[in-house]
Amino acid sequence: MMTPLAQAMLYVFIAIWIAAVVTWFVGAAHFLPVWWALAHQRKPERRHIRWSLISAGIFVALVGAGFGVGSIAEMAGGWG
Repeated sequence: MMTPLAQAMLYVFIAIWIAAVVTWFVGAAHFLPVWWALAHQRKPERRHIRWSLISAGIFVALVGAGFGVGSIAEMAGGWG
């Protein structure tokens, strides 16, 4: 049985994971037009470059937060 803190951290970890997946798809949606333009020797729009970089940064931050929350959950009791 998990401790209450570990259970709470599990729910926070799941929420962070879902947010990271959504951020990944948003970043991909903005990166693909950049890739398409560069593949066809065209200049990509700056807004797509900007949003893909922002999304990548947010994704990395969320993965780091997920590792942090997971380590807190393990220190708080883990799975038993």
